[in-house]
Amino acid sequence: MLRTLTSAVALTLFCTPAFSQELDYGAVGLGYSALDGDGVDFSSTMFEGQIEYSFNQFLLGGELRSQTIDSFGGEGTVTNFNGFVGYTPANEILVGVGIENLRLDDDEVSGYEVFAQYRTPAFGSAVVYTVPDMDNDDLSITSYFAQAVVSPSIKLGAIVDDFSSFDETLYYVSADYEQGSIAVRGYYNGLSNEDLALYGVRGTYAYSPMFDLTASIGGFQEILSEEGTTFTVGGSYAFTNSISIDASAGRFFVDDEDVNSFQIGLTYEVGARKRLDSEMTDAVRRDRNNGLDTFWPEVGLGGTGFPFL
Repeated sequence: MLRTLTSAVALTLFCTPAFSQELDYGAVGLGYSALDGDGVDFSSTMFEGQIEYSFNQFLLGGELRSQTIDSFGGEGTVTNFNGFVGYTPANEILVGVGIENLRLDDDEVSGYEVFAQYRTPAFGSAVVYTVPDMDNDDLSITSYFAQAVVSPSIKLGAIVDDFSSFDETLYYVSADYEQGSIAVRGYYNGLSNEDLALYGVRGTYAYSPMFDLTASIGGFQEILSEEGTTFTVGGSYAFTNSISIDASAGRFFVDDEDVNSFQIGLTYEVGARKRLDSEMTDAVRRDRNNGLDTFWPEVGLGGTGFPFL
């Protein structure tokens, strides 16, 4: 009921002329991914909606994400909601506060965030300080984001998550190249002082203005096993400038086992993000959107998405 109501309200607002004039970004999406192989049976169903709306010098926003994971006949649901109010004293600067709510089946965690960013067309940086209210756990997460356009075709990015209760830090580095109909993205996700890692390269070819072809190769170390490799191929089709469908299929090679992966998603999206941290976190989610999200449900805390904790 909550998901149906949220999507109906969001679509109604997007289609209202007076509202759309102030809408910076809005998206509603449905997705399904699965892993299937020897001793492996995971699937994930995702609903998500995001919005960013400007009112004079204020930026209002919110996000709802609900993911249900089915593993060996048992189900679990992770639901995350956050809302924020930001203020722009200058075009390049955004500061604000927000609330966080995370529900893991019957368990619930709330918290708050404080954020600030500086962003120009060539460079952007942001810091987000998040404090989840957990029983008997004085945990806070400080996430740092940086993005630089080093040439018309190349963009570099970095995310670091620093946890108050751990000696380790999570980091994520990425590079994007885009020239004409070809786009390539490479990424590396690691944990300081440990061998754990997740990495990959994805290429996209715009076969036509409406149809894209994609292929990726990736790997992981000391996560599901000592090491593994993934291959995926897929594509996306845009029905309109706002509505698109994407799908991919692939293969995981883990030790002596082969695992099939499958993913399909339907998205309605308009505008562009003003919050740099949200834009970069969205890209991290897309990097894992080939079956890996069945192992790491989205908890909405930290820029790298907690893949190792």
